[in-house]
Amino acid sequence: MAGFDDLVAAALPYLATETIYATAGTTWVIPYDLVDDSGNPIDISTGYTATWNLYDEDGVSKISTGLTVAKTSTGAVVTATATASVTLPKGTYFQELVIVRTSDSATVLVVGAQDSRTIVKRKAAA
Repeated sequence: MAGFDDLVAAALPYLATETIYATAGTTWVIPYDLVDDSGNPIDISTGYTATWNLYDEDGVSKISTGLTVAKTSTGAVVTATATASVTLPKGTYFQELVIVRTSDSATVLVVGAQDSRTIVKRKAAA
């Protein structure tokens, strides 16, 4: 087995363990590097769908528009526009990236967990 199948075989959510600091009302760019069991990058640029969302501590989705998920030869890059984040209150959030192989619907879930969180601060007044 190799590539995406290495991730699917575990049948567990993968944990993003970094803290992301972001400012409401600014554009966010969040990269996700995916590697197989041998440490090789996983190309999801074709044949996959990828979605991302940000949730509050109650599990409520907080961004529904202004998001793009670029599928790359090494993983994914999420961009949230300034407009998408402008109304977020200051606080701690959790992110979730879902990648699905379109040929067989094999799914990999990457979630922010335990010590991983997205901390949003308010944009300073101009």
